[in-house]
Amino acid sequence: IYNSTKEYSQNSQRRVILPKDINKDLGYLIGFFQGDGHLKKENVDGAQEYSIYFYEGDKEVLEILNKIIKKEFGINGKIYFQSNEKGKWYSSRISSKPVYLFFKEILKLKRGRKVRNVDVPEIIRKSERGIQLSFIKGFFDAERGVGETNKNPWLDIGQASKDEPCDILIWIKNKLGEVNIELSDPKRTKNQEFFRIRTAKRETIKRFFETISSSHPKKINRFNEIINR
Repeated sequence: IYNSTKEYSQNSQRRVILPKDINKDLGYLIGFFQGDGHLKKENVDGAQEYSIYFYEGDKEVLEILNKIIKKEFGINGKIYFQSNEKGKWYSSRISSKPVYLFFKEILKLKRGRKVRNVDVPEIIRKSERGIQLSFIKGFFDAERGVGETNKNPWLDIGQASKDEPCDILIWIKNKLGEVNIELSDPKRTKNQEFFRIRTAKRETIKRFFETISSSHPKKINRFNEIINR
């Protein structure tokens, strides 16, 4: 990304690191962001704040993301519990203008909510396969999952979209096919503006876990239950 690692600070605040290379951890982080994150510029107590948000129902997953943030950028994210009439979840907020601009201007990640408008960043498209698979791993950990219904295994990856599947689902299906993991073509779920790619084959799920894996503790447990049954 850069010829050398650069450090920046804002208004004499703590210094942050901006990575010089794309790596698997960044690939995972970008994938999770595309699934369940967003950039937000907001006014807080009269001051402009630049933030990156990640969302997840399992606090432990956000703690894993925060370790990546600390390693790659040298700053800490803060985790908050949230709830409303629709449910409960956790959010991680990283407040830093340099990191915000890195996500927006260097990684070319979109600001605001991305529902029905999710794509694969060009920096991932141009990366080596290992980084691309880490991106898929991050997106999988953020969007949908793996499990069993009446002892029938399933794995799916999905994204909200009104008329046609998002580009990211088609790209992920094709990339998985390159490593002999065959998921279905994107199909709309019944009565919903949502598309998914999936498999109900135990051997395909096993290959997905061996090749892509997961950093989500609950999903890892489900994989092991399916594979070892």
